Amino acid sequence: MYTSDTPSISSCPIAPGDIALGQLHRQIVGAISARYDVGEARALAFVLLEDAFDIGRTDVYVDKVRYFSPDECQRLLSILQSLGEGVPLQYALGEAKFCGRSFIVDSSTLIPRPETEELVQWCVAEVQTHFCPDREGIEKEKASFEKGLTSLKKGQASLKKGQTFFEEEKTLLKEGENALGEDQIKREEGETFSKEEKTLLKEEKTLLDVGTGSGCIAVSLALALGAEWQIEAWDISEEALNIARQNALRHGAQIKFRQQDALDTVAVADRYHIIVSNPPYICDSERGDMEAHVLDYEPHTALFVPDADPMLFYCALAQLARRALVPGGLLMVEINRAYAAETIAAFEQAGLAGATLRHDAYGNPRMVCAWQQEAK
Repeated sequence: MYTSDTPSISSCPIAPGDIALGQLHRQIVGAISARYDVGEARALAFVLLEDAFDIGRTDVYVDKVRYFSPDECQRLLSILQSLGEGVPLQYALGEAKFCGRSFIVDSSTLIPRPETEELVQWCVAEVQTHFCPDREGIEKEKASFEKGLTSLKKGQASLKKGQTFFEEEKTLLKEGENALGEDQIKREEGETFSKEEKTLLKEEKTLLDVGTGSGCIAVSLALALGAEWQIEAWDISEEALNIARQNALRHGAQIKFRQQDALDTVAVADRYHIIVSNPPYICDSERGDMEAHVLDYEPHTALFVPDADPMLFYCALAQLARRALVPGGLLMVEINRAYAAETIAAFEQAGLAGATLRHDAYGNPRMVCAWQQEAK
């Protein structure tokens, strides 16, 4: 059984066989502690074991024994080697969790963040509010329609019975005919509503994800919103688009991908109900506050904007929204918490309405939504 306490990767090769998971967790923490503090190393070790080997925290806490195959041992050693070199865990694993799913990532794509999950959740909520049919009203109308059909059948029965009677019953017959006429109107109104409902339910709506990266936003929204939504995703990087396509295929999401510069969209003629984006928003001057593994491995084109133009992508997105959103369509973005007021101002100056700010789970201003008043 594997029980060595030595915190060196090279001096503690992991041999195939039964391994005590609590001891293994401590070994991983020791192996990467030269680069990470103890708290972060412990957290990374838990994520590593769960995401790479499906080992939960409970199994670690009770020091459960698990058999490791030769391939699993080799993979663990490779991951530890990458972590020791400063490679982010998600890149070392080759995947990252987002909205409960696993997405392929590499150095051509950003590592998905929890804040972006909140943007996806907000987008789904806005869709349910603004673009789903009034299902309560539909159910009421359906009930009224069914009641009308019942009354129509009763009227028809009364009509047939009335035809066999004399003058007194003819009066009832006349009343029955009147009721029949009213019920016929109700039936026709119900049929008309039914046709409108079917049209509404079948209407295809469109959503655009600008700067899709790994495709985590586009794929998550495609799966959450369903087949009535047509999803399109852009990125300037063909390498990132290749990863996004793999993720769409992995999760069975139907998405149209396009290589497109978000700063050059004048020729775009398509129309969308929603435009969503997590664009580059970190100023160059903020690099000094960032961790080395982010600066050294994540794509800078997806992270940074010039200090002189922090609103670069938001102004471009606002202009795109004014040209490409349908009336009532939404622009939803993740933002730099230091520029919430400036983002709202940029949207309002472009002619978008109802700009709303939302904070993330940590209390930071993180998302803005605005809507298209009318076609430009």
